[in-house]
Amino acid sequence: MGNARMMEQPRVAIVILNWNGWSDTNKCLESMYNLKYKDYYIVIVDNDSADDSYRKIKDHFERGIGPSSEGPTKILEYTKEVAELGGSKENEITHLPSNKRLIMIKNDRNLGFAGGNNVGIEYALKTLDPKYILLLNNDTFVDQFFLAKLVEAIEVDEKIGSVQSLLLKPDGKHIDSLGQALFEDGPKDIGIGSKYQGAVNKIEIFGPCAAAALYRSTLLRDVGLFDESFFTIFEDVDLSWRTRLKGYSSFLVPSSLVYHKRGVSSGWKISKPSRTTRYYSIKNWLIIAIRYYPNPIMRQRRRFLHYLLWCMLYALKLRSFKDTVLQLHDSLLIRKGLRKDAIWKEIQSKWIQHQLSSDSIVVPDEP
Repeated sequence: MGNARMMEQPRVAIVILNWNGWSDTNKCLESMYNLKYKDYYIVIVDNDSADDSYRKIKDHFERGIGPSSEGPTKILEYTKEVAELGGSKENEITHLPSNKRLIMIKNDRNLGFAGGNNVGIEYALKTLDPKYILLLNNDTFVDQFFLAKLVEAIEVDEKIGSVQSLLLKPDGKHIDSLGQALFEDGPKDIGIGSKYQGAVNKIEIFGPCAAAALYRSTLLRDVGLFDESFFTIFEDVDLSWRTRLKGYSSFLVPSSLVYHKRGVSSGWKISKPSRTTRYYSIKNWLIIAIRYYPNPIMRQRRRFLHYLLWCMLYALKLRSFKDTVLQLHDSLLIRKGLRKDAIWKEIQSKWIQHQLSSDSIVVPDEP
């Protein structure tokens, strides 16, 4: 690990969202027990799970993992309301090793990927004073050096706003994500399913996949957190656009390895996605297109109008028609505010690839 070995290391708050996934979450946390990094806090946010996840995670780590001589993990518990006020018990765990302290926040309803993560991020920014926020999906397990490598990469330049680990499939033989890319027909992750041969270059990416993404705290205070109207799917792409519009960059760090099941917690990319999943995938695609894409998405005009029709049909079925219309209207206002922004046009020119992606959104089944 060279120079990254136990020098003075900036504090990182690791936010992991759990929703009906206690077994995956426990495995993810266990993989971080021997993490080669000194100063971090783990914040678990439970999104009102129905499978008794909160208790099962708590019981597992109160019993302790690792050598018994080190004692059990000390857990601080908060409701969402108390966490929003900034907590009150952190002095009980500040003296403990990072792998023997855990903070758990329980939401009283499912706030989605965007809202659930925002609860953890807001708590961490208010209470833990981290230099960086790491978002990590609960259906991942990590290499022991992954965090040190991410921090080492982002510390190079203050204008690097975010970095992403190299995400691999659990078998370690195939790529899960090399970061976000933009195509004329919408955003996608780079490299999904490609064979991993152990040699990937560090590259600048449009933005990080939030399954394993490290963000500067100053960036998040500057541009804001996830837009909760997304609920799930493409909320990280929206954050990447706002990051770029503020002049920050993003990089893939191929020496930072994280293994990802993909789709376990969100229900996305499953064989028969639910009506709700189809609704969010289409609506959020429209929001990204309306807010940020140049008029030539309107080279995709038939696709755009087709998705708009399906979006409204799903919204009616889900009794979300009014909210959907308001979100699309608000996105038009955001676009109007960007029309004279030269940086917006530079981003479009640099990052939107003038070809279709290989796995653009599939036309959904009839609602």
